[in-house]
Amino acid sequence: ELRDVIMNILLAGRDTTACALSWTFYELSRHPDVVGRIVDEVKSTCGVGDSAEYTYETMANLIYTHCVALEVLRLHPPVT
Repeated sequence: ELRDVIMNILLAGRDTTACALSWTFYELSRHPDVVGRIVDEVKSTCGVGDSAEYTYETMANLIYTHCVALEVLRLHPPVT
């Protein structure tokens, strides 16, 4: 029984993540202007090329990208 509960938790986590990513890519495909703003924000915050720095600290500064992710979750919650 414990094994079944653990498997259920692991699979549910994977499914909700896959669902959120699917909706995110769908919405981004519908709004190329948003993709452009995200790309600009990543370039200006993290840098470009070999000097790019993708750390937790720089990722925390991606405010617009974070807002986009929250909006997708608001529009399409993976769990209802």
